[in-house]
Amino acid sequence: MIYDVDFFYSIRNLNEAIFLLEETLFELPNISSVIIKGQFIGTASPFRQVFGNHLFIQKIVNDIHVEQYLILWNRFCKSSITDDTASKLYQSFE
Repeated sequence: MIYDVDFFYSIRNLNEAIFLLEETLFELPNISSVIIKGQFIGTASPFRQVFGNHLFIQKIVNDIHVEQYLILWNRFCKSSITDDTASKLYQSFE
């Protein structure tokens, strides 16, 4: 997991950011996934969006604390992750 408060602030287009991250991630066959976590103080609505096999989650922790997660899967990883494992990982962030 990569914790970067500024990552989500600097992105104008999440699709483009995912594409660029995929290019780097796919060159690393020993890494199955990368999770980027950000947070901010403010108000927002819970949000979830699927980008292919990747997932963006925005959740409300309390009235003024919002967490954001981007879960990227490396389809070229040498080790495969089962759908059940991926589902459990998604549920742990929601």
